Amino acid sequence: MRRWAVCGCVLLLVGPVRALYPAQGLNNGSRGRVACSTRGGGARCLRAALEDTQVSYFTPLSREDTPSPGAKTRELPIFPLSLVTCPNGKCPLHIFEMRYRQLMNNIAGQDNRFGIIMFDPNTQQIAGVGTVVEVVERSLLPDGRQLVMNIGRERFKLLRVTQEKPYMVGLVELGLVDEEPEEGQLLEGVRGSEARVWGLLQEVVRLSNKVYDKTKVTVSEDVARAAPAAAAAAARDQEERARRSAFSFAVTEMLDIPPRAKQLMLQTLNIGERLDYQAELLDKAQKFLAAQATLKDALG
Repeated sequence: MRRWAVCGCVLLLVGPVRALYPAQGLNNGSRGRVACSTRGGGARCLRAALEDTQVSYFTPLSREDTPSPGAKTRELPIFPLSLVTCPNGKCPLHIFEMRYRQLMNNIAGQDNRFGIIMFDPNTQQIAGVGTVVEVVERSLLPDGRQLVMNIGRERFKLLRVTQEKPYMVGLVELGLVDEEPEEGQLLEGVRGSEARVWGLLQEVVRLSNKVYDKTKVTVSEDVARAAPAAAAAAARDQEERARRSAFSFAVTEMLDIPPRAKQLMLQTLNIGERLDYQAELLDKAQKFLAAQATLKDALG
């Protein structure tokens, strides 16, 4: 059973509701997502993880931004939304506004790509970093509306807006790549953070299925494909860095967290920082679920 959930100026198609914290009245994500509490201890965890980092918003002051030396740039149609999609993430959308129908029709004759960038309703600003997505499935409805399935391909930095109507178009810098230490203790720290995230995620999924047994949660295929267990297949350092980035983004897609928190994980080029955010969130979820599982066992 699927349902339609209102998401800004589109309707986001999501799957069955899944809660790790149903007693706390959270909005829950779709099947396969694990929710990190945004109240009580979970809220303290989230604030602690993000307190030293701010969302990089695109503002008029940054419109003179120039690309990095040698960077690839292009003009890209932009769809501001109150959500965040990561590379390889799936983002189904219901397109009904005329301007975005026009956007979809225009890119259908080209490369089927556009940019999703977070719109923050609290600040009324858009983020400075978004994700290029590609339309991989499209269903046209009799009245002209469209149901489209999109897959995240790569991150981009918005340099300047070149068109505002009927829809936004921007000059963007492509090829944003995560940075990580080449060797030594710092690299070992990143590897340790990744292993911790992988272990905590598996434990959170296991405990979730034990405590809340009505809907089964599984590790996503994207996470499993890029997990540390696959490291042996990444022979070269460059391949290993790409695998680790893919893993961290796949984990981000599994976490049912506020868009602002997800945006911080998207915009950072420090993979160790992203993994540490995830470890802190998953650690809180694991402790909560372990306590719930103990209580369930005691009560029979």
